[in-house]
Amino acid sequence: MGRGRGLGVRPAGPCPGAVTCPVGRAYLSGGPVGSFIADILAAVGFLFVFLRFLVMALYVVILGRVLYSWINPRFEGPLGRFLFETTEPFLAPIRRVLPKGGALDWSPLIAFLVLGVVAGLVGVR
Repeated sequence: MGRGRGLGVRPAGPCPGAVTCPVGRAYLSGGPVGSFIADILAAVGFLFVFLRFLVMALYVVILGRVLYSWINPRFEGPLGRFLFETTEPFLAPIRRVLPKGGALDWSPLIAFLVLGVVAGLVGVR
């Protein structure tokens, strides 16, 4: 990486213009404007990390519900209740929109597809 604007390196001398350091803090000739922008960037970074975590957690919980439904379709017991109560707010609206598919519930598949699109947007690999 070279020296200069926006290349992730802070120049050795005084900071002219907008330069970012490797940890993502913005140096904008000092003052409250630079601090405000750095706080906004930190908040946006936190939001992306939180969304990544939420997408991965939903993947795991919905997959757990699908697998658990093969063992105990009435979702009895504490684990069954947890999986049902955690995923139902996400799956019920999808189920209302989908046409009846016989004995199969297609809402987890649609939820996985939607989560895949969201995961691509927030950078989950």
